[in-house]
Amino acid sequence: MKKTNQVITSAALYFKPDQSRGVPLSWYQELVSFCDKHELLIDAFGITAPGFANEGVSYLSEQNDKLSASLSSGMVESLHIYSDLCLEEGKYSWKAMADFSLWSGVIYFGIDSSILADPKIVFLAALKMLRDFPCITYGIGYQYLFTNGPDSYAAGVHYGTVADAEKWFTGQLDLEFQRISAWSQEMMGARRYLTGMFRGAYPASVLSNAHVDSLLRVGLLAENGLFVDPMRMGNISPLTDALWLWELSDNQLSVAEAELEKAKLLIM
Repeated sequence: MKKTNQVITSAALYFKPDQSRGVPLSWYQELVSFCDKHELLIDAFGITAPGFANEGVSYLSEQNDKLSASLSSGMVESLHIYSDLCLEEGKYSWKAMADFSLWSGVIYFGIDSSILADPKIVFLAALKMLRDFPCITYGIGYQYLFTNGPDSYAAGVHYGTVADAEKWFTGQLDLEFQRISAWSQEMMGARRYLTGMFRGAYPASVLSNAHVDSLLRVGLLAENGLFVDPMRMGNISPLTDALWLWELSDNQLSVAEAELEKAKLLIM
């Protein structure tokens, strides 16, 4: 079972929800290849697709061919993949997990930090899996405690204990709770993170041209495509014609987030 201090290195990638297509088979194949490389066993999944009952988690060995056929048909609306899944004392644990949801517009990938600790590496691996899905317009790479629900954080869902729930109901809301609530509302509403707004400052982020334009407009980014104050705001580099990678060191995170808030570019 996971230790209470276990950290998950995570990537969350966002796009405009689109149920006119299916989860790409190539994403799943790249995920399998990545897990094989790191000696991780993909052994369970959850799915929303024709032909599958809504039964929660199923073991892959029992339905591998059916899963591949469903992905090939282009009819899979959401897919949750687990590596080294374990159920102990009524709780699931895993070494790696990936979640692709077309209806919510979010793709999550997380891996035990003892296997990969660098958010940038995990982030770029998650992007590589999406070679046939050129729809990403924003993304964040971060580390999060397993017990706090790193995948829930990506989706803007609160994850906590009974004691946490009691605090919420009595109005004792901390900043983290408020920020997750704001993100949840944004994902169900205007989705301004797709058009130039930010969730926060993270070790690695993928930005669209709209985000770069926002940074230019408020004077944080220079016309040469570099930050005016790289000692505070980190490094930015092009990934494609439409996407950019923004990297921050640990000691730059709070400063960069303060600059985004000052520029009114934060979703809060």
